[in-house]
Amino acid sequence: MDIRPLTTLETPTEPPNRVEVQAARFSGGGITIVELTPTGTLPAATIRAATSGLRRTHTQVIGWATPRDTCTLPILGWARGMVHTRPHLVKTRMAQIINQLAVTRPRRAISVVRDLARYYMEAGRSDFLPAYLDQILRIARHHNLLLDPERRLAMFREFAAWNALSIDHVRAEAAAAAQHFTPEQAFDHHVRLIALASRSGITMQPDLVGQARQLGATAGFDTDQVDATVVTVVFDTTGFRAAPETFFAMVGRSLRALVRSRRDYQEKLLDVRPEFMTLDRYHDLLDGTEAWDELAKNKWEFAAWLKDLIFDIIVDHPIPFPPRKWLIDAIHQVRRAWGCLDVPDKKLRYCPWTLLTHSSLSAE
Repeated sequence: MDIRPLTTLETPTEPPNRVEVQAARFSGGGITIVELTPTGTLPAATIRAATSGLRRTHTQVIGWATPRDTCTLPILGWARGMVHTRPHLVKTRMAQIINQLAVTRPRRAISVVRDLARYYMEAGRSDFLPAYLDQILRIARHHNLLLDPERRLAMFREFAAWNALSIDHVRAEAAAAAQHFTPEQAFDHHVRLIALASRSGITMQPDLVGQARQLGATAGFDTDQVDATVVTVVFDTTGFRAAPETFFAMVGRSLRALVRSRRDYQEKLLDVRPEFMTLDRYHDLLDGTEAWDELAKNKWEFAAWLKDLIFDIIVDHPIPFPPRKWLIDAIHQVRRAWGCLDVPDKKLRYCPWTLLTHSSLSAE
């Protein structure tokens, strides 16, 4: 088979904004095919043909096309079909193609990686996804292809929905934002990524607040403004409720001010105590607030709330559980409305008089 250039392109000159196209002949096992492919993706086409037992035997430039016309790699169809049964094979084969593309067409390489990630998600193999997010960030960093904040956040949002976002991604992104965005953009980007991470179940840590303070200071915000912004976007999210006490200590002043100024925050804290927030901090946040005072007026509701709180304390701590004067006073207040509290897993029963007479609960 002879491959001849089109008659109108026998002495071509490359037009602007076009991609060179070649006709490539592949043969093997009695089969010969000719494929039109951009010169930049010819190595990828060769690898793809090799997976079918074909080798490249001839190439010839035939003209140019727009980048949009050549943006789809047929091998993605193969990858999508194989990822359910041969995920590691797909990863290995596609790694070669992605590496080739990253050299000449890094934006297209990123697009291919995102498509691959979607295929793995469809196949229920989310364990592959963090590595693909890392690869996207690595290619973008190497070729200085940082997207604008909105598009970059959209990419993180997609991977977060697949549970592929980690706290290390958030930490690294703060440094990237500081380098490439304006100070205001960098701070806003970091705060929005923190919110996304916390909603996705990533536990809030003090160093994330530290990064926000650094970015905020560059943008002209003081510490209280930064902390209030962070607390507002993560309050009552999964990552907030699982945060360590060191996180609450770091943002304590802003958290207290927000809780005391917002009834909805008070209600949410009454509903769920963050797992690692100290009992003293929890009481300090709520004591004297509108929601607390209203709850304490109804002895039956207050008794039910105290039983839930003490149940959590007993489950988390062996006997004796931590004594607190305010807790003793509250039990005194509602003891006739309480009844007893059973803890099945520990085969224990607590009644008000048991708690009040226990030596560990002497008032402090």
